[in-house]
Amino acid sequence: MVPETRYARSGNLHIAYQVTGDGPLDLVFVHGWISHIEHLWEEPSLARLLNRLASFSRLILLDKRGTGLSDPVPLDKLPTLEERMDDLRAVMDAARASMRLLLDGTLERRKGGRADRGYDQRCVRLSGSARFSAREKAALHYADLFKQGEHAIDKDQVYADLAKHFSDEEIIELGLFCAEVDGVGKFVKSLNVLSWEEACELNPKLKSGLAQVAAE
Repeated sequence: MVPETRYARSGNLHIAYQVTGDGPLDLVFVHGWISHIEHLWEEPSLARLLNRLASFSRLILLDKRGTGLSDPVPLDKLPTLEERMDDLRAVMDAARASMRLLLDGTLERRKGGRADRGYDQRCVRLSGSARFSAREKAALHYADLFKQGEHAIDKDQVYADLAKHFSDEEIIELGLFCAEVDGVGKFVKSLNVLSWEEACELNPKLKSGLAQVAAE
């Protein structure tokens, strides 16, 4: 079941967000380069991921300004990092998030430091959190390295660490899922569009095609 979509006010814009789950931790999940928080639930592997996250947290999803169900922005006024962080803060306030963990796959690492310094008091650091098992931390660490690129993965050490918690079959499944999410994001970015709807307008078969691939 798709959670109710709500809107938080950030300056003059409305930022779409959803809340699902009733765990003790508020987990704010910012999807890749573009998103549509209602369509995310239609892709089976993403829906499984979101349901898993919501099983132990109060999961908060949002569409960044200019994407999905949030208000559009002109191409010559794309949001700055500070504006994106203001949007994030607006959603956390609207959702009344208390104990927060931020998972954001969109900020470049050199920018992430700036964001972290401004929001340390509002977020829990994954590396030091006792709320995740060693197995879950290993998977999230691998996903973070995968996002940085193949050069970031010391293949022997990384896969040796994964093997402590996962079978060979599970490691392959984890890698394929990371590749699917990262690859789709890069593909859509190459089209130079700002929303899932615009991508589907260029190719109406895109949405059904991706769903079919995921189902296979």
